[in-house]
Amino acid sequence: MSSIKSSTKSKTTYAYKFKIIGYGGKFTIGTISNEIATYWSKLGEGVLEEYISTDDKEEIIERYNIPDKFHEELGWSWTDFSDVSDVCGPFVEIGASKIEVYDGYNDSDEPIASIQITEDMIESRKLPDKGIIFPNKKFVYGFELDDANYNLKLDYEDIAEMEEAFDPTKLKISTCIWEATGQEREIIEEIEYGDQNISIEEDDDTDNKERGGEISWES
Repeated sequence: MSSIKSSTKSKTTYAYKFKIIGYGGKFTIGTISNEIATYWSKLGEGVLEEYISTDDKEEIIERYNIPDKFHEELGWSWTDFSDVSDVCGPFVEIGASKIEVYDGYNDSDEPIASIQITEDMIESRKLPDKGIIFPNKKFVYGFELDDANYNLKLDYEDIAEMEEAFDPTKLKISTCIWEATGQEREIIEEIEYGDQNISIEEDDDTDNKERGGEISWES
């Protein structure tokens, strides 16, 4: 794709805003000790999962008379387990996900271009739970699925001003793979434009669609 021109306030300055529209969320990978996992497994299948999922944790603690040392270090939600990986951002689906480009000098809601994210834009893929051994621990996977718009900010500015027209070939994307609960998600972790960082910020009116997680009892 050739460079994309915006309206200009001078002969040499272009201005843009960028968005990714669609689904994304927070995806975490953490661990719990085998000691804690073994204790909870003896209480019955699904009891630990119920404890992590519920808002009424005291009821489960009292029901099973659980000693402090077996619940004090547990998180209050699935995404509190994040000592291995913690990624928040939009999903990328090659051939479907798009970056929308807006004219930074106009308030129009209509993009001046939509850039399809392609395989050659992906510079690296991280697999945080692969090839890593955590002795005496089990993996815990958590997610919060959102329906959101993600604003992309070049050097953290709402409007990116450039001396040259925006060139999509300079985009490089790093992603993280999260695979659990029957899902495989590729989440955009970082975007660079040339040698500049593009930050990814979720809109304030994000609609949380689903949350959950699972414990890898075999790990």
